[in-house]
Amino acid sequence: MSRGNAARRAALRALCLALTLCALAWPVGATETATPAPDQPGVVRVLLTRLALTDRLDIILDGSYTLEPGNIAFQRGSRLTVSLGPDGIQLYYEGMTARAPGWVLRRHQDASASENGLRLAGEYSLHPGDLYISARDGQLRAVLHAPMEEYLLGVVPYEMSDTFPLEALKAQAVAARTYAQAKLGAAGDYDVTDNTNDQVYRGVNPAHTQTAQAVTQTRGLCGYIGKALARCYYTASNGGQTELMQHVWPDGGRELFEQKEDPHDLANPLSETRSFAIPKQPVGGSLGNAALGALFAAALAAPLRTLGYDGDPSHIHIVAVDAVQAHTPRYAPPSRLMTRLSASLRVQARRPIAAIPVEADDLFDGAATPAPTPQDTLEPRFTDMQDVEAAIPVDLAIFPDVAAAVGLSINGQGNELITVRETEDAFVLESRRFGHGVGLSQRGAEWMARVEGATYAQILQFYYPNIELKVAGAIAQAAPPIDAAFLTTPGPPATPTPRPTLIPQTQQAQAGQWLAEVTRISAGSTLNLRNAPTTQGDVLQLLYYGQPLLVLEELPEGWLRVRTDAVEGYVVAGFVTKVETP
Repeated sequence: MSRGNAARRAALRALCLALTLCALAWPVGATETATPAPDQPGVVRVLLTRLALTDRLDIILDGSYTLEPGNIAFQRGSRLTVSLGPDGIQLYYEGMTARAPGWVLRRHQDASASENGLRLAGEYSLHPGDLYISARDGQLRAVLHAPMEEYLLGVVPYEMSDTFPLEALKAQAVAARTYAQAKLGAAGDYDVTDNTNDQVYRGVNPAHTQTAQAVTQTRGLCGYIGKALARCYYTASNGGQTELMQHVWPDGGRELFEQKEDPHDLANPLSETRSFAIPKQPVGGSLGNAALGALFAAALAAPLRTLGYDGDPSHIHIVAVDAVQAHTPRYAPPSRLMTRLSASLRVQARRPIAAIPVEADDLFDGAATPAPTPQDTLEPRFTDMQDVEAAIPVDLAIFPDVAAAVGLSINGQGNELITVRETEDAFVLESRRFGHGVGLSQRGAEWMARVEGATYAQILQFYYPNIELKVAGAIAQAAPPIDAAFLTTPGPPATPTPRPTLIPQTQQAQAGQWLAEVTRISAGSTLNLRNAPTTQGDVLQLLYYGQPLLVLEELPEGWLRVRTDAVEGYVVAGFVTKVETP
């Protein structure tokens, strides 16, 4: 036996004994433990919900870590598996097993490596910091204690995009840092979640170099109003007007900041919009949308009856639309969140005329038994379609009626800004605003930086008037380096977790179809494949960068119906590039 193997066996025996002793220190049957407050300031406790943990978590230590309880050190590249059982949380390492109500992987400084963190559940992204693993409600629970600046590396490129201009990313970094700083020390075992309930956090991807530069160049900077941290909320697109915080969160305070027009968001062609054209001269009495036609017909019924016409929708044809206007803001001016849509319609309808008496006996075909006392009934009669003398005004609720009828909803919350633009042959309803609309608009910031040359400070001053930028909090540091002699068995060299395999797509494009790839996302990000052409559709699959697609159909509002060998669904066209074939 070689000395190396003997040393390895001895180290394994020592580790096994340590794991056994630490397991014995915990009461059998305990399955829940609280995650304490961070050991030092400047650390964000992030509840990792995106892992969708149930009873297992696979971990790769692409960093310098010790395990608690037991204070056991591991080589970089070691692989651990955590599993929840009836008697506690099992930890598996190289054939050894230990049980405890909770585990902590504590990160240590390691100046010799470019990466120092964890890869979890087979994902490529790196999670820097300490990981607390516990159980709650019969499922594993993971809370990452990440230093603020490293946490932001996993937030900024997913709340914005690493492809945005540097100054926009710097503004986003300050807003995200301010938001997180204000949440530190929250009650319970975490400060923020990793989803849109707080800020999206997906771990660190080293390919996001522009994000890293933005975070570094704004290190520690937060926004203040007086001596208090500002509430630096932000939104994907405000639709051309900033929203007040109290309109979204009635108890959310009033310092943010003023409601005003945002020409930067409005000018950006990538700001989310939906539209529907109401023709001025409908063909065949139809508006081209059955749901909207039904709404107009229902609104026309009462005034037509007043004028002596029949109100049955089948007896009403809309022949011209003279005017359309969005009106009645939900909030006081200058709010442009309109709630009503008025229209002036010229229509044709039928008038009732004298009814023809029909004898009761004539209503039976001989097989049925006639009524004991036959009575006459009346069969209604109507004129042919005729022009109504004057245009008739109607007024409809935009939310949810009109918005649902013509597909104007972006958020599904009735907060979109609806405007009407007149063209030569139509009135075009346009819907804008993606998100709550409060604070910084990411699309507005992108336009200010890319087109107008604004600095991050100018962007922040526009969206958060009177904000002051100050360095907040301490910069967290990892635990001291591990003594090499303290390490357990030699581990394999660190290898990044491979990205998931792309779904095969071998089908040939037929007439009207074309081949494409998912290219307009970052290498570590994903694109949702949904079961319907709407952001409210269920996610069928996560598509990765480079995923080949067969495009079956191009739909309105920027959606594509696509297929792979395994699944068919809908994606947003803006993230897909057509593959040019020879």
